[in-house]
Amino acid sequence: MKPKYTKRGVALVQVLFITTILSLMALHFTLTSRQQVAIATTLQDKVSAELQLLNWKNELLFTLLSQPATGSVGADNTVATQISQHWNFHGMAFSPADNVQIRLQDIEGLLSISIAGKDAELQQLFSYLQLPEADAVRIISELAAQQDLPSVIHRPLRAIAGRQMFLQSISELQQLPGISAEQYRTVAALTTNLQVSRFNPLNAPDALLRALLLPDIANEVIRLRNTNALTAASYSALVRIGDYENYSFVRGERLLIELEVTHGSAVAKRRFICYIRPENQFPLIWLD
Repeated sequence: MKPKYTKRGVALVQVLFITTILSLMALHFTLTSRQQVAIATTLQDKVSAELQLLNWKNELLFTLLSQPATGSVGADNTVATQISQHWNFHGMAFSPADNVQIRLQDIEGLLSISIAGKDAELQQLFSYLQLPEADAVRIISELAAQQDLPSVIHRPLRAIAGRQMFLQSISELQQLPGISAEQYRTVAALTTNLQVSRFNPLNAPDALLRALLLPDIANEVIRLRNTNALTAASYSALVRIGDYENYSFVRGERLLIELEVTHGSAVAKRRFICYIRPENQFPLIWLD
């Protein structure tokens, strides 16, 4: 006859084994439920971020169509007033709310790479980016050749069959030899593939002003703009413009718009170019 403690020991082992299995199952269920809750929370944050982004985009477009570019302070503290109080059109990001960031860039404040006669400005930009002169000459020449445009300063360095059309995207600059990834990102932020017949220096990004103007003048222009004191008259006095036909001091109708909304762990972004003409039969046209 076996001792009683042997049977008790077997029973105890069985109880411990079953308890371990149940504990592992409970732990598994707990981890799974936490993962499901995290996934559901992430999806909820994403949906909420997308909805807020759509709301801010509509509010921004309404503000652009209904309020002057200089902004105005109304009696009611509406979302539109928050936008117009903080906005600028030279690409400086601003936040009308804690979880929202908006960037507006007047296309006429950028340097166009899709029009002839801009060789000197492009060369100044490449020099500011510390691109070797030989690479700058080659890039400008190939830009002119690919678009079948005459180059004012330089001739194409090699025979390229011109396609007789402007660049369809600024990303095509990446295909040109001599531009590093970092230089491309900087150039892409300061240039546009759209045609710009009249340059608006009041809405040019800081880096572009530093590239095109002497350091002291660029610093003074940027200082005046940061204090809302920059006007066409003050800019003309500093830079001494000779030919006003190539300049514009009024906000253009084409805008590059970037929006970013954060909600929880989700981030929603939009980037587009639109044509804003409040008094036209078609007040809003999407260009990109």
